[in-house]
Amino acid sequence: MRRALPCLLLLLACGEAEPPDAPPAQAAAVDPRTEAVLSWLADQRVHDVAWKEGDLTLLTALGYLRSASGVNIVVERAVRESHGEKTFELHASDVTIARMLDLLLEPQGLGWVVRGGVVHVVDRTRLRRPAPVFRAGGEPATEEERALGALLASRKVSLPFDATPLPQAISYLAAAGGVRFVVDEAARDALEAAEVTVQVSDVYMTDALALILGDISADGAYVYEIESDAVRLRAR
Repeated sequence: MRRALPCLLLLLACGEAEPPDAPPAQAAAVDPRTEAVLSWLADQRVHDVAWKEGDLTLLTALGYLRSASGVNIVVERAVRESHGEKTFELHASDVTIARMLDLLLEPQGLGWVVRGGVVHVVDRTRLRRPAPVFRAGGEPATEEERALGALLASRKVSLPFDATPLPQAISYLAAAGGVRFVVDEAARDALEAAEVTVQVSDVYMTDALALILGDISADGAYVYEIESDAVRLRAR
């Protein structure tokens, strides 16, 4: 059943809901994409929010903030299942979008973190890192593998997945990124049965893979590795 939209006025200080490009990479501990998004969220302000109990769900509210900020927001699967359809009451005025996320999530035991320029909404007790990248066998990478790794770190894709079977999602990613994927035989049955719900725009393929693998397994059970001219998906 469609919910009536609450009265909501979002005014952004800079006028346009488009986060700036990340600054050039510097010798700093913080990913420049993450630094740019954190700065943007701390600068843009929200005015006159009046959400009454039953007006909207958590997922709808986060959708409004995604549209208002122009920043990709991904909700982990466990949170979607446990909190996605819950409704709540919230009143705020003249607060930053970063603070708005805190007000929205903290009372429900949730939190948010920015990785690779994407806001991840997670259970506060289970903040996780993106899936790491391994080279098959742990041996030094070949020139071909280094070139593929550089491609994954520089090519951007958009992910439109909503309960999409993982094989279909991987086929889409392969076509969009021009990369060949293989699935390890030991993990084939589990991965072919998995579904992906991730909707983001213009993220690097390394981040796209981390989002996909994180969505199908909150405990990081699956990783990807570069082997020759292909990206292999396997169990950790």
